[in-house]
Amino acid sequence: MSKLSSSTLRRRLALLLCVVSAFFLIAGNLPRMIPAIGGAINGGEVAWLLCICTLGLAFLGSALSVRALVAAVGACILSFVVGLSKFGFSGEAFAYNIRLCGHLVGGVVLARSLWHLYRDNYRALVKAIVVTYTVLALASFVLFAIFPDTSQLWKVMQDSGVDFQGDPHNGRLISPYFDPNFYSCIIVLPILLAWYTTSYWKAGWVCMAILVVSLLMTVSRSGMALLVLVLIAISLANARRIIRKKFSYGAAAAALFAIAGITVSGLVLSPFVERAASRFTGVKEDRSALSRVKSFEIGNLLIADQPILGFGYNYVNEPARKMRGGKVGLDSSIQVFFASFGLPGSIVLIGVVCSWLWNVDRRLSSDRVFLYRGTVIYSVITVVFAGNFNQILFYPFWLVPVLAFLAYFHFLAYGGGRGMDGSGYSPISQTS
Repeated sequence: MSKLSSSTLRRRLALLLCVVSAFFLIAGNLPRMIPAIGGAINGGEVAWLLCICTLGLAFLGSALSVRALVAAVGACILSFVVGLSKFGFSGEAFAYNIRLCGHLVGGVVLARSLWHLYRDNYRALVKAIVVTYTVLALASFVLFAIFPDTSQLWKVMQDSGVDFQGDPHNGRLISPYFDPNFYSCIIVLPILLAWYTTSYWKAGWVCMAILVVSLLMTVSRSGMALLVLVLIAISLANARRIIRKKFSYGAAAAALFAIAGITVSGLVLSPFVERAASRFTGVKEDRSALSRVKSFEIGNLLIADQPILGFGYNYVNEPARKMRGGKVGLDSSIQVFFASFGLPGSIVLIGVVCSWLWNVDRRLSSDRVFLYRGTVIYSVITVVFAGNFNQILFYPFWLVPVLAFLAYFHFLAYGGGRGMDGSGYSPISQTS
């Protein structure tokens, strides 16, 4: 009886943690608009981290059994020690290291919570994720309707006493994340998941259309290019599976529906499509693109300056700001990664993560591994491609959900067991 009560309690804690996480992902940076806690501090993120530190304790042991997580947290701590020994104590670096560790642990704790709720019913989980991001897209439409020019939003926040200054974007959907480029990269995965649900959920088509329209309205080069690259990579990786699959009238109708939907969207959103095209063709004259090129050159110099141990996470921001002559650090999250942890440490950490992903992959059954590999392909291309243009790798609204979804497959592969190498635990059946 006590065991049943304990199981019920854990499920309720898991449900509460998942609901709080959904609100965290949908609200984005909107809590910054609250005068008492707004501006530099995101109250929603603080509340989520507090939930991880309290409710998440029930799942902490299982989360720490993922060795890649332990390695990543250990790398953050070591990185701070390196920065401390080289440049002295920095309150900003200390806070950001604690924050990053919280995101890493929180992502895997959330994954364990998802496993407690859904177990091996991953299709239901995918539907829940798609619904969550569809709500986010709808909230983005509302925000765009109220503030088509972000300067109006920043003025409202400043007039209410919130010290926040964002980038100027006129006629671009910024979403509750307050940035069209971050949102466009993040929403690519939900678009792919929505497409996946169309095989067993008719509403998946509606959700996919809403998500695609929101992507177009960001007028983001990196987001649109990312979607194309990921689709090409997934198609090539699964070419044999796609060719072997029988063609049906239902598939033909679905394809025609998709083409018609895209055509109508193109006509309705023609101003956004035209702006996106002009941004692609006018890259050489675009100030944003030229600024990123300059940032990339500075990043290479900083990596060459401290190639072995690196600067330490977030310690690299100060020299980067000085070299750029302002308050902005490096644009590339890849360069921040290598400059923070050093080349040897970065390579070791990448190897640990790749080993973890591979161990999970070889224990999943065919249908599950198809979904898992698609997520891995998206994650890798996002980091390698989009990570060159912005800080997507360390952005909590990307890092937490992607890590949680990948780690969910870890628990799915090992049947909820703790061992990464499977010792002492029986992996799930290889048949689905």
